[in-house]
Amino acid sequence: MNMYDPREERVLATRGSMALSLQAILTSILGLAFFVLLARILGPFELGVYAAVSLVTALGSILGGHGLQQAAVRYAAYLKLRGQEPQARRTVFLLAIGASAVAGAVLYAVAPWAAEVLVDDASAAGPFRFTAVLVPMMIVAIVLDGWTQGMQAYGRLAAARVLSRGLSVGLGAILLLAGWGVLGALWSLAAYYAFLAAALAPHFVRGLLGRGWFSSKAILSFSGPITASGVATFGANYTESLLVIAFRTTADLGVYNVALTVGTVVLLLIVGPFLAAVLPTSSRVASVGRNQAGVFAGASRYLTLLVLPGSVGLAVLSPQWVQLLAGPAFVDAAFPAAILAIASLPFAISGMLSTLLLAEGRAGRVLLATVLPIPMAVGGVRPRALRGPHRGGPHSSGPLPRRARGRLRTGPARDPRHVRLGPHRQGGPGFAGPRRAFVPPPGLECKPLPPSCLRPAWGGDLSPRPAGNGDSERRRPGAGRANPPATPCVGRALAMTHSDET
Repeated sequence: MNMYDPREERVLATRGSMALSLQAILTSILGLAFFVLLARILGPFELGVYAAVSLVTALGSILGGHGLQQAAVRYAAYLKLRGQEPQARRTVFLLAIGASAVAGAVLYAVAPWAAEVLVDDASAAGPFRFTAVLVPMMIVAIVLDGWTQGMQAYGRLAAARVLSRGLSVGLGAILLLAGWGVLGALWSLAAYYAFLAAALAPHFVRGLLGRGWFSSKAILSFSGPITASGVATFGANYTESLLVIAFRTTADLGVYNVALTVGTVVLLLIVGPFLAAVLPTSSRVASVGRNQAGVFAGASRYLTLLVLPGSVGLAVLSPQWVQLLAGPAFVDAAFPAAILAIASLPFAISGMLSTLLLAEGRAGRVLLATVLPIPMAVGGVRPRALRGPHRGGPHSSGPLPRRARGRLRTGPARDPRHVRLGPHRQGGPGFAGPRRAFVPPPGLECKPLPPSCLRPAWGGDLSPRPAGNGDSERRRPGAGRANPPATPCVGRALAMTHSDET
């Protein structure tokens, strides 16, 4: 059995953080270059289709491989000191193969339905069917990635990621320039995971030969809550994207995708690689019964010092970033990108806490912490978008036709009957008067207006209507209605009424 050496652990963590940080910088630069080409060639609508397909891909990879990836990271680091790592490797790989097969079959079956629901176009089923090939490749690749990360082979992992990203970006650029469109971008994504799996597989398959299996029940009991937590995180992070899909156009989804990419640059460059090195370090610390307080204190301090300046600077310069990366067609993405950049620090701290809980094996606590904010996020966004005369309001006339979703305003209805006017608006220009007859409260005597105010110069008739035809107390719609400006007569009458009341 290997002995735990704190000095060796610190050296591995430091080298791993540096290697993964350098890898994240290089891959992010390559990814941003490919994204610039993607936005310039595809435009808002096709970029929205690509974003919708990416939602399906992300959800499929979370359901099939997210929990297994985290289990691979933890158990590789946790069991390395106990001599049970090869058995766990075989079990995790078998579970990944089964999950990828199920995910591919399900995604191929639901592709036409997903195209109709997400982009309102059944002819776009081709890119969605491609996810049946892409997601199984992603599941196998991220499990291999997680196991290499758990073994703390950071240099090998960083080199494989950079090489795979470079090859996939080159292939994607060739396909986009050749006119492949959305399918070219998806082939580039598939090439990245194929190259990554091919680079990591030779070191992974060495432990597959042998006898003995680790408890699949233990792995599934750990990965199950993590998968549920990933789904809950997906729902919380992509609530806005789902609302854009439901109530806006596909082009608006492309604009939001630009904002999401620009606003999360700090997370890609700093937070992701930092947390990737913290999880195996914390797992090895937990395996020998050491306290996690020191890990959290140091990690949170460095995260704050690194993330805070980057997020503030990105928020201030978000319009320039959007113009530089995507062009003037996506100028509306500047403000959402600034909001996402400001939220980087809370996300980093919460990610640190979740990482420490994962290292201790407290997957249920991670799931609980992820699920609890969901009602607040959905309740704060969705009812505001649904409120209005077309969606469940008191004057609802049924669901809005699908072809008009792109023109729906997602704000409160501006019904003049619901507008509350202040005292400064009473009698002002454009004031149409109340809809109902004024009923004075008990003890208040309302005196009539002076005769000079009953025939205003702008037209209309403010005098009482004669009784008859059952219409003495209510005006007919539009009969004698005027929009009078404020006059001394009206002001004097209001002053007289107020003085009598007091």
